[in-house]
Amino acid sequence: MHRILLVALVAIPTVLSSATFAQDRDEERRLSYVRPQEAVKHVEELFNCAVIFGLAKLNLDTLWETYYRMATKATVQIEDHIQKYRNTRDQKESLEAFKFRIWSVAVVAGKGKARSVKELDIPSCSSLISQL
Repeated sequence: MHRILLVALVAIPTVLSSATFAQDRDEERRLSYVRPQEAVKHVEELFNCAVIFGLAKLNLDTLWETYYRMATKATVQIEDHIQKYRNTRDQKESLEAFKFRIWSVAVVAGKGKARSVKELDIPSCSSLISQL
């Protein structure tokens, strides 16, 4: 009885350590999947801000600089995710299909979270630009 308890006590930290490692890897993968969606959201909102700034005849230079920087960031994050997790796809899924799926989810989810032109105004757009 004592041996079993001793073995269990020795094994618990190893099991917990393995579980924590798996959770860390899952969290890392989830963040790798979510970050591009957030970047796409910002790109879409910046595009919507261009409409608002254009209608108000405001200077668009800083907005477009931010837009292109965020579009580049979203692209790099998506491609990094694809590169990092390409070998985890289903055997039947081609690499091209995997890329399409990751790109599609990132763009659709990101755009779906973005505020529309109606939900934005000059102060919120200025704030967005300054935060990014």
